[in-house]
Amino acid sequence: MTDRGCVEAASFPPPLPAELYAAPDGRPQLGSLLLRDGAITHVQLEASLAEKEANGGRLGEILVRHGFASGSQVARALADQHGLDYLDLGQFEVDPAATSLLPENIARRLGALPISFVDDDVVLIAVSDPTDVIAS
Repeated sequence: MTDRGCVEAASFPPPLPAELYAAPDGRPQLGSLLLRDGAITHVQLEASLAEKEANGGRLGEILVRHGFASGSQVARALADQHGLDYLDLGQFEVDPAATSLLPENIARRLGALPISFVDDDVVLIAVSDPTDVIAS
């Protein structure tokens, strides 16, 4: 026999603020991409955003520091956010002739590495931070 007077409701996390879903330029926010991919939870995102608000810093770095997301997960989401392809350099054959185009000290400073030739006059460059406009 069922008890018709009892209704059990599912518990849903509180909705995220609208500003998490899209930046003013229309790109999805990093946190929403990581949520979409299942890399982090709402609770982890909210805690990281609170820390970012209180102490400053970058959301991706905060998430990685706390072990909420891996560097690879954040890098994939950043690439997606900026409309770039994600390259796992461990799975990619780097062309030494391409890497020699940029001196090591400059490559390290910019977080950029020429990795292969697409055409005779086009070089594929891997960047560690697609949000670094100056390096780009």
